[in-house]
Amino acid sequence: MINGVILAFLGLVGIIFGIKNLMRVLKIKKWPTAAGKLISKSVEVSQQAAAKGPSNIFEVKVSYSYQVDGKTYTGKNIFPGHQMMQKADAEAFSAEISQELQVKYNPQNPEEAYLFPSSIAWPILAISCGVVCLVLGASLIINT
Repeated sequence: MINGVILAFLGLVGIIFGIKNLMRVLKIKKWPTAAGKLISKSVEVSQQAAAKGPSNIFEVKVSYSYQVDGKTYTGKNIFPGHQMMQKADAEAFSAEISQELQVKYNPQNPEEAYLFPSSIAWPILAISCGVVCLVLGASLIINT
């Protein structure tokens, strides 16, 4: 029975996490865009991964400027959250970031901006896995 409770709890966490992130991604996709200019970009060892020891996980770092209502802002976010990659993937992705950008910005807080809103695939996967865990956990609880 305890296994069922743990599995059901993990399922609920997955569902909540997935729904929260799906709503955020869908909200960001609706934000307005502003023309931006790339200031700098680099491929660096991920500080998150490096904190745990030697790492071969990398992140693309950027700095860009964009204007909203005549005010210039500087952004550093590519995606919501961290996107860690192998070095070759990070270098290839960095090469695709051009000098002229389309920046998605939060209309209530233009300092919050992203180059890409992220994919809905991961939140959908989290919700799906959560549902499976919840159903299996409930089944274990009922059958014990």
